[in-house]
Amino acid sequence: MKASGPTASYTQPASGSNVTVSVGSTSWMAAGQVLFVTTGGFYTVSSITNSTTVVLTNLGYIGNASSGTVVASSKTVSAGGLIGPTGAAGATGSAGPTGTTGSVPQGYTSMTGITTGLANSTRYFAVNQYGSDNANESAADSPAPADITLTGIICGMNNAPGSGKTRTFTVRDNAADTSMTCTISDTAKACSLFPASGLAITAGHMIDWQGQTTGSPAATDVTCVMYFHI
Repeated sequence: MKASGPTASYTQPASGSNVTVSVGSTSWMAAGQVLFVTTGGFYTVSSITNSTTVVLTNLGYIGNASSGTVVASSKTVSAGGLIGPTGAAGATGSAGPTGTTGSVPQGYTSMTGITTGLANSTRYFAVNQYGSDNANESAADSPAPADITLTGIICGMNNAPGSGKTRTFTVRDNAADTSMTCTISDTAKACSLFPASGLAITAGHMIDWQGQTTGSPAATDVTCVMYFHI
């Protein structure tokens, strides 16, 4: 059975909530009846207020208008039915094709150089040792263990340079400066650099740390770490 649609627009309530709707006639409706309103969806009749006013409960079925949607007065109201039970699950489909093998991720590792009592002149120390620094770079050199890519550096020390003073630490490759460098200034005690792209170093190249100063900072112990992958 069908009657004319709402005589005034209404706002869709949340699932399970009620809304009062004005219709052409409620004479064919009954409490508990399931109704369908075009674009609004399925409702049950919560109560009948009078011959032209009904209180509907939003059943929240898939396809019902979302909460807050305005349902226009021109829509049709008709008898509806409850949603049926969920059917049995269908058979499992066949397996899809095996995907391509992903690339093997490269592991990251580090080398740590530690020197004590670093002076305020240009000095060199090894990339992977605990020991003293040297004015002679060849005494601090060690060969790169493989073709490696440096991804970042961190340096720290126990005595800050002091106001207007700096210490700069640079990775050296075959006695030449590289782009892997950072500076500690004033009251700071650490610096780091992790560029977007790494720095390639060839196997067997002689690498070491160089420390340089400005403003004659006090002697200090230093730890510098370089991160790399093969």
